[in-house]
Amino acid sequence: MAATPTLEEIEVDLLLEGIYRYWGDDFRHYDRRMLTQKIGGFMQDLAIRNLSALQERVLHDPKTRELLLQRLVLRPGRLFDNPRKCHFVRDALVPRLRTHAEVNIWVAECGSMAEVCTLAILLEEEGLSGKTQIYATSASELALQEIRHTGFTGEELEEFDVSYRDSGGKHALTEYMSRGSPESEGGENRFYLREDLSKNITWSPFSLGTDASFNEFELIMCPHGLYKFGPALRRRAVGVFVDSLSSFGVLDVPSSTIKTLELETRFAPLSPEFALFRQNSRLPH
Repeated sequence: MAATPTLEEIEVDLLLEGIYRYWGDDFRHYDRRMLTQKIGGFMQDLAIRNLSALQERVLHDPKTRELLLQRLVLRPGRLFDNPRKCHFVRDALVPRLRTHAEVNIWVAECGSMAEVCTLAILLEEEGLSGKTQIYATSASELALQEIRHTGFTGEELEEFDVSYRDSGGKHALTEYMSRGSPESEGGENRFYLREDLSKNITWSPFSLGTDASFNEFELIMCPHGLYKFGPALRRRAVGVFVDSLSSFGVLDVPSSTIKTLELETRFAPLSPEFALFRQNSRLPH
């Protein structure tokens, strides 16, 4: 017999169901422990006394909803935050991508502008940007809007420059940035990805919980997003990735995901250290 849910669990269910039914942002199958921790921290920061009060605020105050969705989806972003992995991508993965006439890359459950900018800059330096399309998706359209409008200060770019050079970069990050914009409002003194690089990026809401494969990709990147999913949603998400990979396409997901879902025979490790896996064959399901 299933355990009787606690009052807190029922209230979290109601909150997530309300968000989904009213706005379409679906967090119902995310890992509940992770969600509860994030929601609890959010309530503490805003001095909201209980989940019922939070639900009222979220459903009736757009700003509170916006802040909560940012807390649930967005991650702190640093350009070239894993320089050794970026170096490996330059040396081992880029030569594979060069063999394709066109390259499609999917950044699934995107949580920061930094991860997309890092990829776009790396591809430009390796001469692949002209034939590559990057698709950045998230289950939350609101989160995508926030990510797209994220800029960097000059001080941040100087700080990130160290990791960038450690990754094999030979220029300066400012060469790939333009000063000012994403529709101003405080953005005039920040730096954003150059227009000629950002035009190759398609931003789109996509739910790994309900949507099906929408294209074929040579590389699918989801190194962080799967951690917040419950087991059933994680399995479904990887099924969508497998359906979306080209023959011998590369999947960037946590190694624990491949092991837990018993996919070792389907994927050969391109780099166990950096959790990059090459598909051997399609997974029937």
